[in-house]
Order: sequence, then structure tokens, then C-alpha cells
Amino acid sequence: PYIVRVHSVLQRKQYIFLFLEFAHNGDLLGFISKKGALREKQACFWSRQLYDALAYMQENGYCHRDLKCENLL
Repeated sequence: PYIVRVHSVLQRKQYIFLFLEFAHNGDLLGFISKKGALREKQACFWSRQLYDALAYMQENGYCHRDLKCENLL
């Protein structure tokens, strides 16, 4: 439940386009930039969601390869 859905993938020559589910709340970097540091309780809650998503991906043979605040929605 913590992974953005991929609607479709399109390749044109050397370019690959991913069409993803819209994440209307933005990314983690934007949130921290606007609101400041996370409270410990919120950070723990979101860290657990991130762990669950990454564990699911690993169990199914996927890896993220670009994990950063800009890619956490």
C-alpha cells in the first residue's frame, strides 16, 4: 500500500517514460522545506512505511536504486 502505482511505461529510442499514480501531497523534501523537521513520532511512522515498502520490493525481486527525499512521496 505504500508504493505509487505505475500506470504504464513508454520507450522512445533511448528515453523511458513512466506514467505513475499522482501523489498530490508532494515529496518528503518539499514537506520538510515547508514545515521544518519532522517530529519523532511522525518520522517513526513514515520510516516504518518506507521499510514495509522496501521489504515488499526486495521480496519480489525489485530494488529502488535512487532512494532520496525527492523520491519519497
